[in-house]
Amino acid sequence: MNYYRDYIPNYADIAHPVTELTKKRAPEIFDWKEIHQTAFQDLKDKLSKTPELYTPTLEKPFIIHSDASQVGIGACLSQECDGKQYPICYASQKLTPALAHDRERSLCDSLVLEEV
Repeated sequence: MNYYRDYIPNYADIAHPVTELTKKRAPEIFDWKEIHQTAFQDLKDKLSKTPELYTPTLEKPFIIHSDASQVGIGACLSQECDGKQYPICYASQKLTPALAHDRERSLCDSLVLEEV
């Protein structure tokens, strides 16, 4: 499913419960819980809808929206046309375990991570 991460906003956050099961430290036999099913269903729902990504117009300015959570960071590149913003691509990345589990990270640090 990682191939489709550029088509799904907030992919890293949505997929986090499922991707945690694929880590080397995950048990060989895992317990598929409601949180995993919900994340998987959410990804399937988003993939079954036609993603609307637009071709950029190089003459127009680009707009970058970014966001960060405890488990991932994400961004959307878009352009405005007739007063509406149209997405060109999405990007998301799961945070490393050290950053993801740093519960004492300040809001300021999270905002800086968004911009990186």
